[in-house]
Formats: sequence, structure tokens, C-alpha cells
Amino acid sequence: MPSARLTFAVLALAWLPTAARADVVELESGGRIEGTIDDQNQDRGKIVVSLANGGRVTLNRSDVRRTVPRSAEGEKYHRRAATVPDTAEANWELAEWCRTNRLTAEADAHTARVIELDPNHTEARRKLGYSRHRGKWMTRDELMASRGMFRYEGSFRTRQEIELLERSKRGTEAAVNWRKQLARWRRDLGSSKPQESMAAADKFKGLRDPAAAGALVRMLESETNLDVQDLLIATAARIEHPATVQALATLSLNSPRHEVRQQCLEHLVEARRPGLAEIYTKALKSKQNQIVNRAGNALRALGSQETLGALITALITTHEFKMGVDTPQDTYSMDSRGGFSFGGGKAPVKKVQLKNPDVRTALVELTGENFGFDKKAWRRWLANRTTTNVVDLRRDL
Repeated sequence: MPSARLTFAVLALAWLPTAARADVVELESGGRIEGTIDDQNQDRGKIVVSLANGGRVTLNRSDVRRTVPRSAEGEKYHRRAATVPDTAEANWELAEWCRTNRLTAEADAHTARVIELDPNHTEARRKLGYSRHRGKWMTRDELMASRGMFRYEGSFRTRQEIELLERSKRGTEAAVNWRKQLARWRRDLGSSKPQESMAAADKFKGLRDPAAAGALVRMLESETNLDVQDLLIATAARIEHPATVQALATLSLNSPRHEVRQQCLEHLVEARRPGLAEIYTKALKSKQNQIVNRAGNALRALGSQETLGALITALITTHEFKMGVDTPQDTYSMDSRGGFSFGGGKAPVKKVQLKNPDVRTALVELTGENFGFDKKAWRRWLANRTTTNVVDLRRDL
């Protein structure tokens, strides 16, 4: 809240004798001037305002947003205010009159003057939002500040919360800037001038800022040029951010291009970003058989010993397929990558159990054992291995 003394002083200027009509002139700059627009002495493109203190101001019309005639209540207030003595009682009476006539700003200014003249005026304090706390009058902001809470964008929050919100806001602003920047670089990649195209490619290759991750991932998701897609994949691999990790992992599982899947996986394995094992372990539960096998291959490449249990569970998985109903028997086969193809015509859904060779290969390479697709044998081995490790650990102790 502005200083009560300052606000009251501004109002006091308006108490000087004025013309019968007064106006508010709102400026494009956000300021405002109160006075009387001189209709008799208007130059073209100018507005002349007579002030309450006898002065005059000439304004360019281009600097004026609008003019607002003062209401009848406003006129009554100015005439009444000019005769009010500067006492707590008189200011309180005028403040109440202002509230009755919906002159809120004027009411608050006179109420603030009341507590300047009489600091313990209870009603005035309450009108301005004060409350008594430990023998001291405090505004709500002051009271909340004593509790470690501060007003921020309309709500009271701790300093830590404000810092997090500010950090998020800065991150959002940075992300917007990066989206514009990357869009310019992408346009330059398609330039007919080789020098511009090479310079843009170098900018992508040098990019490391995590704040650019979101914009880069969105660009990668919509990119159709295969050469540019390869450049964006390599750029994403150099940025340490959960969004780039998730984007590359998703491509390594879902891209229709084998080269892209392999490229993304190689980048991830080399970078050893955190969270990869969790992403691929979750993919072992995919409804698509080929995704399960690709996830198994990724866990093998990562050398993820902690995922052995999940791999054993995914050795044989159940999937739903539309089977042929117009043929004497259902026919289906598994392709070299663990995908599923079927013969026949239109169909109801049928559940089929499929062996996943890439998952088995991952188990064999990670353990040095080979129990084929026998889940029970694999689980017995894993249980015995766990028990052995516990015994060895106790012996070392």
C-alpha cells in the first residue's frame, strides 16, 4: 500500500477550489491527471487541462488514452473535502461517507490519514486490513511475513516456493527463446547457401543447454527429413535432460527405421543416462511383441543386471491378434526380430503366447547361462544366485 501520508497529500491538492466540472485524463503511459478540460481553448491535436491549483497542462492527443468525466459523487466529494478539518474524527466521518458513495480509493486515503492522527483507532485499522498480533497492529502482509509467508501473484507462499516458481518461470522463458532459436537454425539448414547451412549444423552440434531440451524434442518428433533427423538425434544425445532421454528411448523402440533405432540406442548406451533401465523394463510389458524384443535387446546392451527378474518374466509373453475365421486353421509365425505375422482373413481377437528370442539372448549374455525359454529353470537359477550372494556376504563379514 502506498504511504498514507503521500496519498493524503495528493488528495489534499484536489480540495482546493475547482471549476464546476472536473475530469480524469488517463495517459498512454499509465499516468492520470485530474482537472478540467478547457473546451474553449483546444488547439488541433492538443488537450488543455486546467488543474485545481490554478495551473494548466497541454497534452498531445496521441499521449491521451481517454478522458473520463468525474461522477456526481466525485464532485460532491471534492466540494466536501475542501471544508473538512484535518482531524482523526473528521477524516473518519468523510471516509465513511466515501464508502457509502463507493469512492473506495478516497475512503482508503482518509482512513489511512485517521491512523496517522490516531494510531490506535480500531475501526480504521480493521478497515485497512490490520489485526492485533502480540500487542502490535499488523497488516495481513506483515502478519504472514512474520510466519515466513509472502504475497506472490495473489497468494501467500514461502520463500522456497517463490524461488521454485521463479525458477520455473525463468525456465519457461528460456524454453520459449530456444524454440524460436532452433526454428531459425532449422530454416538455415535448408538454405540454398552452403555456408549458412553448415553454420546452422555447427550450432546444433555445439548445443548443450538443457533448457533447449523440450524445444529440440518437439522438433525431432515432427522432423521428416532423414538427414536432419539424424542431426537432431545426435544433438539430443549430447543434452543431459530427462526429455531427451525419453525421446531417444522412444525412438529406439518405435521408429520404423532400423538404423534410427540402432543409432538412438547406441547414443544412450554411450551416454549412460540415468533412468534408462527403468524405461526399457517398462517396455518389456508392451502389448506389441516386437517392442518387447527391442526392450530386451536394449537391456542387453546396457548390461542391466538388476533387470534379470523382469527379463525372465518377459521370455514368453501373451499378445492379442486378430485371427483368420475363414480358413480351416489359424496360421501364424514369428519373424526374425520377434514380430508376429498371421494368416487368414477377418477375425475375432485371439490371445497367443510368444517366445521372445531377443529377451533370451539378453539373459544368456548377461548371466553366462542358457536355460532357453524355461522360466522355472531361470527363476531357480536366479533364486540360488541370490542366496549364494547373501551367504558369501555374511562370510566376508
